[in-house]
Amino acid sequence: MRRVARAGVWAAIFLGLALLALPARADGPVPLYPSPTDRLGFGVITRITDFPVALLRAGWYVNWGAAAATVHPAGLHYAQVLRTDRARRPDPGWLAQAARANPGSLWLVGNEPDCCYSNQDCLLPEEYAQVYHDLYAVLKAADPTARVAIGGVVQATPLRMQWLDRVWQAYLDLYGTPMPVDIWNVHNFILQEKAGSWGCGIPPGIPAREGRLYGLNDHDRLDYFAEQIVRFRTWMRDHGQRDKPLIVSEYGILFPEELGYPYPRVRDFMLATFNYFSSATDPAIGCPADGGRLVQQWAWYSLDDRSFEWGTTWSALADPATGQLLPLGEEFAAYAAARWVDYVDLVPTALDLAPTGPWFYGEPATLVLTATVENRGNVPLERPFRVRWYDGPPDQGAPSIGVALVEGLPVRYGGARQATATWTVRVRGPREVFCWVDPAGAIPESDEGNNTLSRRIQVNLALEGLEVLPPRPVAGPGETAAVTLRAAVRNASDVGVREAEVCFADLGPPEVPLACVGTGVLLAGEARLVEASWPAAEPGRHRVRATLDPEDRFVEGDEGDNRLEREVWVWRDQAFLPLTASGWRR
Repeated sequence: MRRVARAGVWAAIFLGLALLALPARADGPVPLYPSPTDRLGFGVITRITDFPVALLRAGWYVNWGAAAATVHPAGLHYAQVLRTDRARRPDPGWLAQAARANPGSLWLVGNEPDCCYSNQDCLLPEEYAQVYHDLYAVLKAADPTARVAIGGVVQATPLRMQWLDRVWQAYLDLYGTPMPVDIWNVHNFILQEKAGSWGCGIPPGIPAREGRLYGLNDHDRLDYFAEQIVRFRTWMRDHGQRDKPLIVSEYGILFPEELGYPYPRVRDFMLATFNYFSSATDPAIGCPADGGRLVQQWAWYSLDDRSFEWGTTWSALADPATGQLLPLGEEFAAYAAARWVDYVDLVPTALDLAPTGPWFYGEPATLVLTATVENRGNVPLERPFRVRWYDGPPDQGAPSIGVALVEGLPVRYGGARQATATWTVRVRGPREVFCWVDPAGAIPESDEGNNTLSRRIQVNLALEGLEVLPPRPVAGPGETAAVTLRAAVRNASDVGVREAEVCFADLGPPEVPLACVGTGVLLAGEARLVEASWPAAEPGRHRVRATLDPEDRFVEGDEGDNRLEREVWVWRDQAFLPLTASGWRR
């Protein structure tokens, strides 16, 4: 992300003073992250694969872009950023494809939409609310597990919280519901807010000429830094959002040594903010699931920007010319190394059932059971482990139906492994197959609660339509009409059926059976039209019904879609005597 040169400088950073200014720490915080370093991230403006990022031991990164084919060196999570200004909004079709290709990704909707300086998104609050709504809808439709965050405002000053208030209210006014946000996001710079001057300017739509007039020497003030975080977390609580995570997706020192920011000062600020983010808690406004912590993750600016605007800047972790870590990168790496915790997390991500031949209801078939397993931990697993399958919930005593051995797994994003077994079964109704990774608990993991996955074997026959042909049947004088009833049948099961039956009736009163028609063989997923003749439909209003599998030969998961009714009018053809002119006069 690029901006004009911004604010501040204070003297030395005193961590003790900073911590004294923070809210009291809650007792016994429960971390959400198995390794504290999973919280730690950075921004990168060039190609991340050109740098030895494994040395940094960070958990995530951001590059102010989005991709369908994402890159995860050293197992780093990638935060996708969707630009929201009119020139750079993503195509909905592409966005849906990218979301499906990266299930569970973090999507930041916008980048500093409150700022009109230096190529930021620059949107009125009301427009941002609409753009957020539309992009959120695309993401969630394509991937319900997508995690969606707002675009970070530059800093949580009173002026910028006014802009956010208007976004919140505009969304409520437009859509009648609070803004759905999975993760809240903010930047935490300390910059002057003055129209037409250096810093971050005035948010679009806010009728002001100035806000916080931070000076150049305030850019690393930890009291201001903490004040802004507390202000944002307080806003979250006041808007019913306290339970949501808060991330700081960008912050750092933008100013060069020529403005008073030599390397020691930048280093001290970075390490002090790491300590602040790691320890700052408040039982009134912090995240309850994270021990009351105020901030869950943060990203330093930057990995590779050695000269933000001009002069000699010291905030880069690595040299873009050589790809090697710079002194600040060594400090980052040392901080992370001291807090790194090895962990493995085995997760089944897919469970497939494939018949080796024809598979029909009530008939024996052999299935190949395939479980796809990933390690979402930060170290590879070099030991074998077992995957076991069950015919029903294993915690309820369901029998085991197969087992396979997997020879270890790489670190997260390093690739998945598949385990297979075969099972001969006769399906006579819906059932659920479970796979359990490492059921004996032989592998120590960070999370033992995500080791199972189930796949339901569906049995469901459905009526999807009922037509009358011709659409307007007509009976001649003193006659009945010949009508055809047509039903659309779908086998929405995983198994085929040899023969199902559809019965039609005129509901009267009295109810009169009309005809029953067989469907023939219906393979899994196959649809078919079946027709029955109603040769003597009396003129008048009728109500007809089609019933699929009326004798319940098939045990289904959903019987509610086995009947359809509709109204039918049979019209009487009228005969008229010709008119003559006799007896008429002008």
